Amino acid sequence: MRMREYGWLACGGAFFFLMSWILFYQVPPTKNHQDIDSGAYVQAASFLLEDGSFERLVTTPYYGLGYPLFLAGLKKIGSNSVGFIVAIQVLLAWLVALLAWKIADNFFGRRAAWIAYVLALTNVGLLVFAQFLLTEIVLVLLLTLFVERMISFLGNKKLSTLVLAGFFLGLSCIVKAVAVMFVVPLVFFVSVAFWKNCSVIKNIFGLLIAFALPYGLYQVHNKVMLAPHGHSMFTVNLYGWYYPHLRAQINGTTSDEEKIFVRQQVASQELPAMLVHDVLAYPGKACIALGKNWIKTLLGLYTSNVKLLIDTQFVSGGLSFFNLKGTLWQRLWGYIAGKTAHVWIGVLGVVEAFFLLMRYILVPCGLWVLCTRRRWVELVFVVLYLGYFIGITGHDGCARFRLMIDVLVVVLAGGGLAVLSKSWLPNVGLLKGTRKKG
Repeated sequence: MRMREYGWLACGGAFFFLMSWILFYQVPPTKNHQDIDSGAYVQAASFLLEDGSFERLVTTPYYGLGYPLFLAGLKKIGSNSVGFIVAIQVLLAWLVALLAWKIADNFFGRRAAWIAYVLALTNVGLLVFAQFLLTEIVLVLLLTLFVERMISFLGNKKLSTLVLAGFFLGLSCIVKAVAVMFVVPLVFFVSVAFWKNCSVIKNIFGLLIAFALPYGLYQVHNKVMLAPHGHSMFTVNLYGWYYPHLRAQINGTTSDEEKIFVRQQVASQELPAMLVHDVLAYPGKACIALGKNWIKTLLGLYTSNVKLLIDTQFVSGGLSFFNLKGTLWQRLWGYIAGKTAHVWIGVLGVVEAFFLLMRYILVPCGLWVLCTRRRWVELVFVVLYLGYFIGITGHDGCARFRLMIDVLVVVLAGGGLAVLSKSWLPNVGLLKGTRKKG
């Protein structure tokens, strides 16, 4: 890679840090860079700093302890400075953008790589979640490292590359166990894609051992140090999140109202039978509840999180499009540009909504380019990854969860735009380059 390209990558990083610095100073002191979920992570990190362990939690939390460990380390190094924590998270978010450049270069070449890099640097999600004391940036970095190593393995077929991919996937599950079940289709994918290769068994065992090493040690720690939670993440998601959405569809209420009802039924042990009955009695509404959550994941705006970060009068959950009243246009406008005292946030919402739709128009173009280049194995992996990480948000969708797939979205959009732009944008300078193999 030429020195000039390193310079432009650094310039992109400087731009990202400048935007993050400006956003940092817009956050009022009362917000303290926390969302409704931040308190649990901050408390666990404080316990670790004070006691040297998580024993004071008593029971294993259904959320991962990887992020509290990360927070505790930064608090120790940075003298409990929120600014220091945010600065490190901004650095990690920039690394995600650099990985997007690398993946796009692997798939489509330099032109697509630079377009994907610009799309990643201007991704509102990376900018805003680097400001929150939440798992998102650490989780997305680990998942993106997994994707990058996995795609490299599909090219070079080196066991060491696959092992590193599995290790990053296992680490991500310590932060948030969203990818635990992804191991099943991943192993099947590797088996089918390389069934003619005599080392396929070695590859599968290498992948599983690398995944199990960090996640298995984490589970052993929880088993030894903490009591069982009593409810798995699957149970919490199914009954604590999805079922209230289903009941809201059936009864014409809100999911917040139904959460109160569901919590009252926990002790009765009747929730499984009630859920099965309602799904069988109202299959259409069960599908609608899933569909609405997927829509919130795919079409939700990160601008809503900017509002939560900066506007003092709003709390998490109060900005959902489906909770707003009025005509369709009034609800759309209220969600995109309303519910804020800052004009610039409203403008940001309009701009983000436009570019979000443009990305989804370009993504199929990127997939088509992979088809035309006969990169079938990479195409299947990308579709498998996107399908899984979109599908698991059916219990309770929001834009925040889309960050797990956004890197591949900007890569595919960059690939699509790179091909479409060749007729009007010359193949010179930074846009000049050929696709790399592997």
